Amino acid sequence: MPRLFILFLLFSCLASSLFSESLDLSSIPNPRLSNGWVLDGIGYLIDSGAEARLNALIGNLEQETGAEIAVVTLSSIGEESPKDFAVRLFNYWQIGKKGKENGILVLHIADQRRVEIEIGYGNEGAIPDIIAKRILETHVIPNFKEGRFSLGLVLGVHSLIRCLKMPNLSLEKKLILPKMEEQFNDNSMEYYLSQSDRLVTLKPVPGIFERHLSSPFQSAKEYATYWYALGSSLLFLFIGSILAVLPIGKFAFYQSYLHIGRWIVWLATIFAVGFISYSEYYESESFWSILQILPFGFLLLKANGWILKRLRENPRSCGRCGNRMIKLNEKEDNAYLDAGEITEEKIKSLDYDIWYCKNCQHTQKEKYSGESPASGCPRCSYKTFREVSRTVISVATESHGGEEIVNSNCAHCKHQSSVRIYTTKLSPPSSSGSGSSSWSSSGSSGSWGGGSSGGGGAGSSY
Repeated sequence: MPRLFILFLLFSCLASSLFSESLDLSSIPNPRLSNGWVLDGIGYLIDSGAEARLNALIGNLEQETGAEIAVVTLSSIGEESPKDFAVRLFNYWQIGKKGKENGILVLHIADQRRVEIEIGYGNEGAIPDIIAKRILETHVIPNFKEGRFSLGLVLGVHSLIRCLKMPNLSLEKKLILPKMEEQFNDNSMEYYLSQSDRLVTLKPVPGIFERHLSSPFQSAKEYATYWYALGSSLLFLFIGSILAVLPIGKFAFYQSYLHIGRWIVWLATIFAVGFISYSEYYESESFWSILQILPFGFLLLKANGWILKRLRENPRSCGRCGNRMIKLNEKEDNAYLDAGEITEEKIKSLDYDIWYCKNCQHTQKEKYSGESPASGCPRCSYKTFREVSRTVISVATESHGGEEIVNSNCAHCKHQSSVRIYTTKLSPPSSSGSGSSSWSSSGSSGSWGGGSSGGGGAGSSY
């Protein structure tokens, strides 16, 4: 038992270290809170005037089509992959309209010299991955290599808008932009990166496990629900363990822990792990706590099994003379069982323990669930009535239910019965997605529309 607990702690520590490098997305200013579409965390879009131009372009697109485009520039995201960060930020902000999934994220990470275009599900038809890659290689990256960062992003957004408005154009025509007067003057990237007071910087979020170590009292207060639930589980494990090591046992101890104690242990633990995992995911962006389920589940399975085994095997005290009783083996206890009970044991629907007192010859019979439960026979009442075959008369469809005949017999008294049952008809397939094609313009009210990304898009380095 102690070894299992130590392994659980080591596993939790390892999981914490694996996922502790996530960045705090909540610290990134959301441009929609000021009715914009652009977060310039570096500064060149603001200085060149491209930020206003992009906000105008994207705002008009959203009014016309409902699609949402976010443009984000950041100096650094640490060691995290730009692609992974783009997916996380896309889903954190929920870019695009809910149900339409028509969002796009254009992300520039300066220190990794990388640009990512992340596409929502609903736009992948108009802008498949190959188109997103070609937009980067045709309009964005060449300008970035020449230091024209603002122009590269503006042309990239122009191209994305063209694809959304004219989805039936060929690949090559989608990449051709009409002649336009877009002129922006950028300073060098070194200049912007030296302006530390203007840069939007991100810090790693300490995981919940790390927060418990660094600020135990504050964390215990913050996650009191978790500790109450976990404490309830450990309390009943402790009570069960105490009962299990007592020199004299009782059948009532076993029954109480089987039907009450172990369920409280499991439910309280599942609630505790679920609560802390939910908190970890939404507060720390890591979700490592869900990994507690495997080692903790194994620990509880072994602990509950050990407790129940000890509660069943602990010597009983004779109710007549008070002396210690002994448990008879499987052959010996048959002398104290009737024919029906012997059959129940034979088919493993029930298992009986017979405790015998040598001092006064008193016996005590205890009944336990077996490995293969059976129903009570309507004739002899023993738990020996089982289904032996099932005949399908008609199969259920969407228009009508099915019909089957269930044949059962009793292993003890050989009583037989055949019951005709009717199954419900099948449910028709879901028609989601076939409704109205209208969209809600909630994006213009100071928030993103509730969309999500599944990882489509492309990225390029310069």
